[in-house]
Amino acid sequence: MKHLSLVFLLVSSLWLGGDVSSFRAEPFVRTIDIRIEQKLMFTDVTIDGEVYNFLIDTGAPFVLSPELAEKLNFKTSYTTVIGSSNSKRGAAQVGTIKKKVEVGGLKFSNFKAMVLDYNANTEVIRCLDFDGIIGANFMNGAIWQIDYDEKKIVITNRLKELDGIKDAWYVKMDKRGFNKSPYIPVKVNRGDFGMALFDSGFAGFFDLSYRSYAKSLEGGNMDQRIKVLEGRGIMSEGAFGAEDTTGYFMQVPQLIVGREKVVEPVFVMGHTKNAKVGAEYLKGRLVTLDFPRKRFYVSEKENKYVPAGRRSFLFAASPDSGVLKVSSVYGKLLQNQELKIGDELIAINGKVLAEMEKCEALIYVRNQLSLETPIEIKAKRGDREIFLTLDKSLIFSD
Repeated sequence: MKHLSLVFLLVSSLWLGGDVSSFRAEPFVRTIDIRIEQKLMFTDVTIDGEVYNFLIDTGAPFVLSPELAEKLNFKTSYTTVIGSSNSKRGAAQVGTIKKKVEVGGLKFSNFKAMVLDYNANTEVIRCLDFDGIIGANFMNGAIWQIDYDEKKIVITNRLKELDGIKDAWYVKMDKRGFNKSPYIPVKVNRGDFGMALFDSGFAGFFDLSYRSYAKSLEGGNMDQRIKVLEGRGIMSEGAFGAEDTTGYFMQVPQLIVGREKVVEPVFVMGHTKNAKVGAEYLKGRLVTLDFPRKRFYVSEKENKYVPAGRRSFLFAASPDSGVLKVSSVYGKLLQNQELKIGDELIAINGKVLAEMEKCEALIYVRNQLSLETPIEIKAKRGDREIFLTLDKSLIFSD
């Protein structure tokens, strides 16, 4: 089950636009390779001749880690207060990058960037081991076509050069906030939820704002066919730490993303400010963000992913004080308390977690939770040892 949001939705009081000189040049087409880790996209960025690992996050600005900023002798101009995806807030420093930043052979310079210690407050993010973030302000001067299945992105200033455009549907794309992040229209069942952030730094398929849901429910736009499963615990982890709250799985008769009708999808609902369409939506779709013309194109493939009939073990785990603990629990598992939030995980499928490095153990547990076969769990609650075999089951079953 993947419901933790490894996302940097940064909202601040500054504009992070930049002068990307490469996008004023002659026609160009560049292809970059991407790596998929925990459903998120990473790619190589070259600065001063050295290659670094960057997260691609359309919900964020361009970000440098403190270590990379120091190495580059990056000068900041001022400090601002920003918020992360889970409503927690903190400080970030802002400056202008003067050095040449290369992505796919394209050179960028003289644009705004933040310095943010996103590793400081959560071990989950630290385990992804990246040096910075390619954000929306960096992407805004060109067209970016994401082929998640083939693990590549094409960057160009000529729309007609791209695959699948002639057969794609498109909608008007708003660019909002000081990062100029992309927003696209969504509807949930009969409720028109306006524009949702297209957030490639969110690992899920769709996240509906609970506040919007409650308002729509009160207005009679959510009928009885909608199913909701409540959970408790850590529901998101962002740049300034984890949020311990309620969270939900939801299934609705239909979700409309742009011009695509998704039938009976299962997705998460949290306490974020905006609805979000995330990285899982990229599976089986060729998605093109035309930033200059404010258009969002989708060419649907035969294998397009719809998270209907989603199955889960109904719990998740996160690092806590050097060990892995149950961090959230849903539905029947929450009710019967076979596992409780705070239970320490000792072993899964016979593999002792303490014998692995922390990040290795975290990734191992997450991989085990993606299995369709039953898993054997050894856990500890105080002085009591717990032995449990869990079957993966449908989140919503009649």
